[in-house]
Amino acid sequence: MLWGLPHTLRLGLTHAARHHVIQRCWSWLTRPLNATLIHAVAIWVWHAPVLFDAAVTHELLHRLQHLSFLLSALFFWYSLLRTSRSGEGLWHLFFTMLHTSLLGALLALSPRVLYVAQTAHSLAWGLTALEDQQLAGIFMWVPAGTIYAGAALFFAARWIRPSKGGQLVRSEPQR
Repeated sequence: MLWGLPHTLRLGLTHAARHHVIQRCWSWLTRPLNATLIHAVAIWVWHAPVLFDAAVTHELLHRLQHLSFLLSALFFWYSLLRTSRSGEGLWHLFFTMLHTSLLGALLALSPRVLYVAQTAHSLAWGLTALEDQQLAGIFMWVPAGTIYAGAALFFAARWIRPSKGGQLVRSEPQR
């Protein structure tokens, strides 16, 4: 992502990233357990009804919400990519799939509207506020869960694939 920045800014950020404090923070933020918990907290805290509705009605909070989603997800997926060969990443992915599916199910199965500001304009789409919330919950529960399951299969394949010296072993076709 640094290549998209102006040259002087890119050099400054590269130099700053070498500072020991920045490296220690990065190391802590990208440990699999820390990244998984940070991502979970970001998702659940921002889905608290009072915060979610506040983010819908206040632009600064909305930007902060999405920035925390993005950064926590980047830490999470980076940590998974670093640990996928050990299988540890699978457990973190499984935990994340469970808790995000639970949140989606709670939204989809809730008997009442939790997000008043978010669903205020649902009639324009031909949905009641509760239907709008339930549809969002179903999207969070099913398609997102499917993406996590696909990622889990990818990471499982990387983990169990035979390797030799860190390089993948390619089997030669038998003649």
